[in-house]
Amino acid sequence: MNKPVKTFTTIALICAVTLAATHWLTENRIKHNRQVYALAQLAKVLPNVNETLTKLPSTALVYASHLNAEPTGFILPLTTTQGYNGSILGWLAVDLNGQVRGIRIVEHNETPGIGDVIETARSNWLNQFIQQQHGSALFELKRDQGTFDHVSGATITTRAVTRAIGKTLENAQPVLVNTTATGKHSDD
Repeated sequence: MNKPVKTFTTIALICAVTLAATHWLTENRIKHNRQVYALAQLAKVLPNVNETLTKLPSTALVYASHLNAEPTGFILPLTTTQGYNGSILGWLAVDLNGQVRGIRIVEHNETPGIGDVIETARSNWLNQFIQQQHGSALFELKRDQGTFDHVSGATITTRAVTRAIGKTLENAQPVLVNTTATGKHSDD
């Protein structure tokens, strides 16, 4: 091999080893930080900051919420791929009867200044869903003969989130039905 090739190969090898070592050294810390962040985002969905969360063992992403050891409801994953720019991910808190207590969108690629109306820090648009439950409303926009307002310029985004909330509440019915009279989930 000539000298430039050896030099380039050596530099590439050093970079690869450095990158691999950095990944190995930080992997657990990054994983831990992601878990802490995810739990902090979950807690923001709950109206009472003193509530605690417990992941239900038989479910992928459902959490039970408790206040002073008494069950208060559940936090359910809220997802749709129908946003204007793709996937929208969030959390939906419901009480033991399936009534919406809180909503938090945690990840989306919607247009800043328009589609970000789904963020609670930027708009109160999501508040119209509080105290709604499966069967209490038609989870469509008013312009689609439904119950809920849309935001001009963000119709696709608000339609996607509205339908996702309705679908999440519908899919939550088995979790709620399996809740005993004491309010404890059968997997607790």
